[in-house]
Amino acid sequence: MKHKKKKDRLFEPIDRKELWKRLAVGVLAVLILGGLYFYTVKTKPAPAEGSDTGISYEQARVIDILEEDLQVNTAYENTIVGKQLLEFEILTGPYAGDTPEPFENVLSVFHNYNILAKKDDVLIVKINSFGDNQYEVGAIENYHREPSLWMFAIVFALILIVVGWKQGIAAVAGLALTLGAVVFVLLPLLVQCGWPTVPTTVLIVALTMFTSYVFIGGLHTKAMTSCLGAFCGVLVAGLCAWGAGKIVHISGMNMDEASAIYSVGACANGLTVRNLFICGILIAAEGAVMDIAMSVVSSIEEVHRIDPTLSSGALFRSGMRVGRDAMGTMANTLILAFAGASLNMMLYLYAIDVSYNRLIDSDFIAMEVIQALAGSVGMILAVPLCALIAGVIFAKKKKTA
Repeated sequence: MKHKKKKDRLFEPIDRKELWKRLAVGVLAVLILGGLYFYTVKTKPAPAEGSDTGISYEQARVIDILEEDLQVNTAYENTIVGKQLLEFEILTGPYAGDTPEPFENVLSVFHNYNILAKKDDVLIVKINSFGDNQYEVGAIENYHREPSLWMFAIVFALILIVVGWKQGIAAVAGLALTLGAVVFVLLPLLVQCGWPTVPTTVLIVALTMFTSYVFIGGLHTKAMTSCLGAFCGVLVAGLCAWGAGKIVHISGMNMDEASAIYSVGACANGLTVRNLFICGILIAAEGAVMDIAMSVVSSIEEVHRIDPTLSSGALFRSGMRVGRDAMGTMANTLILAFAGASLNMMLYLYAIDVSYNRLIDSDFIAMEVIQALAGSVGMILAVPLCALIAGVIFAKKKKTA
């Protein structure tokens, strides 16, 4: 009797029962984060009544360029400098629809905002309000980039979904949830509500990590084991950052942004800047640690599926072999990501010929080294942690028919 060959599919069908489980976890996570978000909204101070003064940043469309005097500065890589007299219409805010007095746009290589305007461009302008519907345009802040950025994000999501199908959809959902949790929940909880920085960050990391793993792997042994191992790895990264900071006298107070955070009154409700350095490392390490944790646990699950009689020790050794291969490239990825983000500063320091002693003992170098190495240590130690946890759990599973 001939057996029909099972058709090999590029895109596996979605199991509806499994889909409902993942959706249930996603809805629960959204409800928790949504509740925290509305809690922060409720605690946000209301604006002073009757006050229509202050500074706002609104969108404005260039109607016409009335005058223009531009030159090319060859000394600075052909940068365009000069002046433009712009007429524009305000598109957003309380003055939407207004056409204010023409504004002189100055372009200079030494200016913070060298914005070359063209007709019909949408720009972000600074509005100074004085009350009684009186205002003036203070500066052209920047280009209106939001539509283009959303376009790039949508293209990225579509590519991820087309290539990854189910896993791609899960990855997009997990990424959106994580970014939303950081921007709309973590930041308000720290600034407006004064929640403790490190515990709150750990809570958000744990919640987003668990939900992302459920989206990708479901409520199954592989995903939950990966989640446990990855969470331990992130905690190790945070502990390493804390210990190294104590030894070399580095904390959030050494950050360039520390004085700016204090100057805008962000600490009025109890925000502690000192621990923000550790919080940043916890968030930065989450993605890399999740990646390697899933790789190790997936390999152990596959080995166990092929030979369910293997002991926990054999499964641990198998996971370690896979993890050792992955950790080399992942460590490079994490360290080079920090190095790439600091490339401009490193170029500047090299150009001014900073002495080795001054450079190696600077806050900048110390913070970059701690960030890169603490995150890498957390990722590396996640390998044996995941291999050990997965080895013990899968070894206890009985062979199925």
